[in-house]
Amino acid sequence: MSYRQLLPRIDPDVERAVLREVLENDFLLFVQYFFKIQNGTKFRLNDHHEQIAEALLRCHRHECKRLVINIPPRYSKTELAVVMFIAWCLAKNPACQFIHLSYSDELALDNSARILELIQLEEFQALWALRLKADRKSKSLWRTDEGGGLKAGAAGGAVTGFGAGVDDTQFGGAIIMDDALKPDDEEYEVIRRKTNRRINATVKSRCNSRSTPIVIIGQRLHDDDPPGFVLGGGTGEEWEHLKIPVLRKDGTPLWTFRQNIQDLVAIQVADKHVWNGQYMQEPIPDEGDFFTIDNARWYKTLPARETLNTYGSSDYAAEDKAGSDYTEHGIFSVDPAGNIYVTDWWSGQKKSDVWIEEQLDLVAKWKPLLWCGETGPIKSSIEPWLTKRMRERKTYVPLRWVPHNTKNYKVAGARGAQALWEAGRIYLPEGKEWAQDLLRQLTRFPLGTLDDKVDTLAIFCKLISKVWELSPPEPEKEPFVIADTALILEEYAPQAQSEEW
Repeated sequence: MSYRQLLPRIDPDVERAVLREVLENDFLLFVQYFFKIQNGTKFRLNDHHEQIAEALLRCHRHECKRLVINIPPRYSKTELAVVMFIAWCLAKNPACQFIHLSYSDELALDNSARILELIQLEEFQALWALRLKADRKSKSLWRTDEGGGLKAGAAGGAVTGFGAGVDDTQFGGAIIMDDALKPDDEEYEVIRRKTNRRINATVKSRCNSRSTPIVIIGQRLHDDDPPGFVLGGGTGEEWEHLKIPVLRKDGTPLWTFRQNIQDLVAIQVADKHVWNGQYMQEPIPDEGDFFTIDNARWYKTLPARETLNTYGSSDYAAEDKAGSDYTEHGIFSVDPAGNIYVTDWWSGQKKSDVWIEEQLDLVAKWKPLLWCGETGPIKSSIEPWLTKRMRERKTYVPLRWVPHNTKNYKVAGARGAQALWEAGRIYLPEGKEWAQDLLRQLTRFPLGTLDDKVDTLAIFCKLISKVWELSPPEPEKEPFVIADTALILEEYAPQAQSEEW
């Protein structure tokens, strides 16, 4: 006889009502219950799941409107924050309206299909008779009979025609961005900026009420990825931040079911960049990566100017409005041993008439042998005006233009500067604020938000490599000694029959 036969018979309707109430009031129990039904295996609950669940419940209770969750890949973030959370909210309130975005349509639609599959399970329907509109059951957009539903798509695509949330009286849905940026796109500034702009221009406008939460979840990839953008004030709002690195403070693994310490060591050794960003949620270590802080060299006073060759370099900005790149002018002095002293600097988001004058002021002050910039549209537009002002001011410097690197190939363009930096050949002046700014950009390159100073240094290093290539040091000559011993003279004397020799 089973234990159930020993218990009083429970009315099925009462049993369903009790189970329904328990699951509606315990999100993680809901997760465990339906994960086992949907996947046929137990959900391995860990404390980081509890942290994510509590953060989501704060959104559900209207205690948090803007939330960033950073966590390593494959740690159940999508299962909890997208599939289970949306299904749970619809169970409690079928009128909830959600927008779910990811870096690709395929990924977002796959998550949408999993939610549809869950809410149409027999076990789910037995507890909540949630019905879908017959004409609105596609993976990209589906609705409930009560007016709720989900719009799913790519973060860079269109989400017009559908809003998230209902009103301010109760939780009515949210916008959830899961992996808004693909790891392969982290170095592409155009893609990053497009995704970030859409958060302000499109995503925020899809909130149907002021209390509609926006949740961004995923691993860190870049200083200016979507989490970095919003946490840095890009939306003008305060965002709560839940950062979950793969290692705990005591150095133990976060979730040994997924990865033990040997697994994590292998990841760290294989790819430092992936380890820092995707696993530790710090895309740039404090000590730097491409340019390491240990190789920073400093000088107090510049060597005698007559021993130095001085050059100028610029990275010109195409625009002068707020949020655009900076125009940067750098002065570099090179000693006979090939050491480079960063000598002077100007930086600003100004119109071209301002930075042309600033550049010529540096020319007048330092009298560089050459001044270099990048080829391309900027060269074509500013070179005539720059040469005109040189004639008017009677301040001259030869201009040289190095090959242009697109935004997507900054790393390749900076390799020469990296080699000189790591060799300890680049010196920064002590006590200069602009030198500290340059160092910050160097140690955060190529994942930092700003890199215009790095570009200026990289342009100069391209120029100086060409100068060194055209004028290599003369090889040392072997001393010439005239042999005057009889033996050597006789050995090399012409062999003739005449005794006159």
